[in-house]
Amino acid sequence: MNVKYIKFNGKYPADRKENRHYYDTVQPEWYDYGCSYSNEFLKVDIDDYDHNTSELDEPINGKPRSEAIIRLLDDLNIRYNGIKTDNGVHLFFRMSNDLEKKNMTRYCMIGVKAEYKFPDSDDHIPLRIKRKERIFFKGSINNTDIDELPYFLLPLQQRKTEKSIDLSFPEGNRTQPLCSYLFLLVKRKGFSQEQAFNIIRYMNEYVFENPISSDILKSEILNESTVEKLKQAENERESKNLSHIKIGDEIIEKYHLIYNNGVFYAYENGVYKPFSDDKIRRYICENYPAAKINLKKEIIDYMRGIAFQEAETADIINIKNGILSINENGSVQLLPHSERIISFKQFNAVYNPKAKCELLIESLNKWFSNDKEQFDLFKQLLGYLLMNHVDYHKIFFFIGKPSTGKSCALNLIILFCGKENISTVSLTDLNGNFSLENIVNKTANIFGDISNKKILESETFKSLADGSGIDIKRKYKTAITNYQFTGKMIFGMNQFPDMSSDFEGVTRRIAIFNFEHLFKKDDNDFNPHIVSDLSTPECMSVMLNMAIEGYISLIVNKGFISTKENDKAIKEFTMQNDNILQWIDVCEITEDYLLHEPIKFDHGGSYINYKEFCFGIGEDPKTQAAFSTYMKNKYNFGIKRTRIPGIKGKDNRTQMFFKK
Repeated sequence: MNVKYIKFNGKYPADRKENRHYYDTVQPEWYDYGCSYSNEFLKVDIDDYDHNTSELDEPINGKPRSEAIIRLLDDLNIRYNGIKTDNGVHLFFRMSNDLEKKNMTRYCMIGVKAEYKFPDSDDHIPLRIKRKERIFFKGSINNTDIDELPYFLLPLQQRKTEKSIDLSFPEGNRTQPLCSYLFLLVKRKGFSQEQAFNIIRYMNEYVFENPISSDILKSEILNESTVEKLKQAENERESKNLSHIKIGDEIIEKYHLIYNNGVFYAYENGVYKPFSDDKIRRYICENYPAAKINLKKEIIDYMRGIAFQEAETADIINIKNGILSINENGSVQLLPHSERIISFKQFNAVYNPKAKCELLIESLNKWFSNDKEQFDLFKQLLGYLLMNHVDYHKIFFFIGKPSTGKSCALNLIILFCGKENISTVSLTDLNGNFSLENIVNKTANIFGDISNKKILESETFKSLADGSGIDIKRKYKTAITNYQFTGKMIFGMNQFPDMSSDFEGVTRRIAIFNFEHLFKKDDNDFNPHIVSDLSTPECMSVMLNMAIEGYISLIVNKGFISTKENDKAIKEFTMQNDNILQWIDVCEITEDYLLHEPIKFDHGGSYINYKEFCFGIGEDPKTQAAFSTYMKNKYNFGIKRTRIPGIKGKDNRTQMFFKK
C-alpha cells in the first residue's frame, strides 16, 4: 500500500483540508502524525473503555471485549491489521461487498458492539499522539495481505436488544432464542446453514460468560431436526431470491464465458474452448437446487445475449505461449495471452525460433521425393493455416498410394493444429444436410481417405475455397446463415476424385501434393512410429517456424507458388475430370477442325463427335450450350450462323465457330 503521511495535532490532522500536504515519509519536525488509508479497507473500532468513566464497557468475562474478538480471529487464522489505541483497538479488513459504506455503530452477528468506519477524504489513522507511538500488534501500516471482514463481524443492529432479537441471550432461557436466531440468520439475513451454526458456536465459546455445554448445544440446538428445517428455510429463501440475471452473471464470471455462433466458450489457457449448455445446467443444479425448469431456460437465454461476442479478427495467431504478430517485412512479435483477445483456436506449438528437428526435415524430404518446390509449397500450406482468412482460394489434395507418407503428413498437420481444432467432413459429404455443422471455428477440415465416388455438385466446395457465405444447418439448433469458413480444406486420396459432373472452376482452386516414395517394411528407413516420434514439442516448434516462413512467402508472392509437380498433377486431374479436354486430347482435335466443322448439323458436327466420344467412355456429355461456351473460353472463339453450300431441299443453316 502506498502510504501518505500527514502532520497531526493530537488525534486529527493539523491543517484544514484545503491546506493539507501529504508526504512519503514522516517529517522530522512533526510531534504528531498520521496517514490516510486505502479505500479498499475498512476499520472496525472497538472501544473497550467508556470515554467518560474510563471503566470497561460491556466486558466479556471481566475482560475487554476486543480480546475475545482478537482471540477468535487468531484461532480462525483470519488475516487483519491491528493497532492498539488508548481505549481499545482498531482492526483493519478488506472491504466487504455486503456492507453499506457509511460509518455506523452496531452490534455484530455474535453480539459484540463495534464502530464501523469507511475511508474518505477526511478520515485518517493517527500513528503518534502527544509523542506517543501507536503500536501495531498485528500486521503493519503497509500490509495489504488481509482478509475481508468476516461474516460473523458484520453489523446487525443498533441496540443489543431489539424487537427482532435479544443478543444478550440471558442464562436459563437460551435454547429457544438461539434457535429463533438461527432461523433469522438464514431466512432474513441470507446466511448459509453452516455460517449460522458457526455464529452460534462462536457466541457460545467466545462471548457467553457461561457457555452451553457442547452436548446440550448439539442435542437441543444444532441437532438433525434443526438442520433439516434450516435447509428447508434456506431453499425457500433461495427460491424466492433467485434471479436469472444474478446467476447468469455469476456463471459467466466464474468460467469466463462468451457466446458465438450458437455455442458458449470458456477461456482456458489462452483460448476460448466450447462449453456445453449441459455444464451450465449442472452448475445450476449443484448450486441452486431450488431453480425451476423455466428459470434455467431464462438463465441460459440471458447468458446467450449478455455473453455474445463477435468472432476473432483476421490477424490473430494463437499459440501455446502467446499471440504471434507477423509483419509484412517478416518480423515476428510474441504477445501475451489475454481474455480480451477472442480466439477459438490455438496451435499446438510453442514459438521457439531456435528449435531444431532433423527427423522432421528428413521425413518431409522423403515424402516429397527431395522436391524443394513441393517442400516450399508445403511451408506455404502451413503458413496459410495461420491465416484467419481464405483470400488465396485454395483447397489441398494429398494424393498417393498407401505407405507413401501421405497419411503421416496429414496426421502431422492435425497434431500441429491441435486435434480439437480439426473437423473431418469428406469431400462427398460437403453437400449433406448437417455435415458442415462441425466445421464452425475450426482451423482445418482434414479427411484422410476420400473414395472415388462421383461428386455431382461442387458449389459448396468452391464456396469453402473462396470464403463465400454458406448456410449451415444444425441438428436441434438454429442454423447459421451466411457463415464464412476461414479454415482450410485438406483431403487425402489414393486417386483423383471424380468431379466431372461439375468441374468448371475447380482446378484453379486446388493445390496438389504428390506422394510417390513407397515405404516398405524391409527398408532401412521404414519407421511405423514416425508420427509418434514427430509429435514432440521441438518438432511442433519447427513446424511453426516453417509456417511463419510460408506465411511471409504467401504475402511476398501474393499467393501460392507454382511448382512443376503441382502443375503436372493438376493437368492429370483436369484430364480425368474434363471429358471435353479428354476428347480434344484423345481424338487429336485441332483448332482448324473446330473452325471448319459445324457445331451440330444433322447427324454430324463437332458436338455430335464429342457426344459419341463421351458415350464410348461411359461419361455423360455436357450440353451443347456448355460445350460451345467451353470452346469460346478455351480458344477465344465466337459463334456465327451460316449456310452450308451444296445441300438442296433442306434448311442448311447452322452454327460455326470463328476466331475472334
